[in-house]
Amino acid sequence: MNNRRVVITGMGLVSPLGNKVDEFWDSLIEGQSGINDLTKLPAEDYRGTTLAAEVSIDGSRREKQFADYSHTVQYAVEAAENCLKDGGFTEAIRNPNQYGLIIGTTSGNQDILERTLDTFDINSEADELNDAAGRMLTHMRPIELCSTVSREYNLGGPSMVIPTACAAGNYALGTAYSMIKEGRSPLILAGGCDSFSRSCYTIFYRRGGMTQIDCRPFDQDRTGMVVGEGAGLLMLEDLDHAIARGAKIYCEIKGYSLTCDAYHRVAPDPEGRGAAAAISRALESSGVPATDIDLISAHGTGTPANDSQEANALSEVFGERLED
Repeated sequence: MNNRRVVITGMGLVSPLGNKVDEFWDSLIEGQSGINDLTKLPAEDYRGTTLAAEVSIDGSRREKQFADYSHTVQYAVEAAENCLKDGGFTEAIRNPNQYGLIIGTTSGNQDILERTLDTFDINSEADELNDAAGRMLTHMRPIELCSTVSREYNLGGPSMVIPTACAAGNYALGTAYSMIKEGRSPLILAGGCDSFSRSCYTIFYRRGGMTQIDCRPFDQDRTGMVVGEGAGLLMLEDLDHAIARGAKIYCEIKGYSLTCDAYHRVAPDPEGRGAAAAISRALESSGVPATDIDLISAHGTGTPANDSQEANALSEVFGERLED
């Protein structure tokens, strides 16, 4: 690696607590919850489990403009616009550039297939229906997430989708960080994006991992997780590039690490060895000692398998400091 430094200069999101950063933060400070009754799927199909963290961009310009695209794409476009504005790009980016976009996702554009099947008769021979259904299904490819946003905002640099499930957003941030450090791009929007889909909700429902009450990670009486949706993007930027254009700087990214449990298709290693290794290597990469860490953002699904392995991993790295 070289001596390039990577900073965060913009934020954008679409969330159950609002689609503006200030609105989202105020809701958090006030202790509001974005979890409510399920409305985007027939609640009667899910006996005893009808909670969800849903978002809305109904009536927005982007929701109308990208009506033939997945809701995931619509959320990504909205979050990207918010991020660019927050990062100081109040006008369209017109000149050729190497600005990039990396989006992590779990389900990608799965909802567009479900919407098409629910909307159109697949046996219809009407040309107008076939054309509309075909147009929507064309937008199902995962790369539509990045290609659509890149095209909309003229991001001429690296553009990719990373489909590594719950860790995908962090993978996107780490990849963007590495590419900027290596000089491949001076600025990259990176983060995660997923929308509600029947298949995703049903999978977690059938696996019995969803709570019927609330989500209480690491609580002795935890009963499971809540399925949600939304998008969150950060603007990662080379420090010199940010200073040259007069950007506001939120913070610096010092390092990261990626590991795999190599244990089970969906279950984590009970001992948390992969997670502990990732944390330790991230600290080593950043040059920051464990004693200097003030905040830990855990996965915290509220499920026994995840909570216990995360607790084991954190205990291995931070020891008694967790009790402070």
